[in-house]
Amino acid sequence: MPLRIKSKEDCRWDLVSLGEIMLRLDPGDRRIWSTRSFEVCEGGGEYNIARGLKRCFGLDTAIVTALADNPVGRLLQDLIYQGGVDQSLIRWVEYDGVGRSVRNGLNFTLTTDLGDIDLFGDVADGETYQTLSPHSVEIEAFGVRFNCLDLPTLIRIKEAAARPKDREAVAELRVLWEETERRQS
Repeated sequence: MPLRIKSKEDCRWDLVSLGEIMLRLDPGDRRIWSTRSFEVCEGGGEYNIARGLKRCFGLDTAIVTALADNPVGRLLQDLIYQGGVDQSLIRWVEYDGVGRSVRNGLNFTLTTDLGDIDLFGDVADGETYQTLSPHSVEIEAFGVRFNCLDLPTLIRIKEAAARPKDREAVAELRVLWEETERRQS
């Protein structure tokens, strides 16, 4: 069966993307723990494509997603507006104050000499520092000691986040965990 592509006149949009939009907080050349300001932008793989096609080529694009109806969601709304992507397909969900049913993703960018590292701004299922701290291990990398979630907890957190890039990482983390368990037995 041949592929039939509708003409522009028969379509409302040139592209409709489906996916998460998160708020990216970048401290620039400063450190997260000492900065007093962040560069703020919206992001997410599918959304970035819609925004790029709109801004670079003038195509009509839209995004299908859900956002919590809170100040962070409304900031994302304004950023999406500035990007020119149609918001009519966004589902606004009442925010319960905790994020049990919906939360707007936060992503911090930590800039290091070795490159940028994405950090979670919040963790699914209402986890806190106090609940996660017992599941951390101290490691050293490049002469710096720091705490990192243990592999089982990191896998659980990434599965709960359900972001496409986390799904790929979970498979790799499971292999690392299995290899670690094999070596310890």
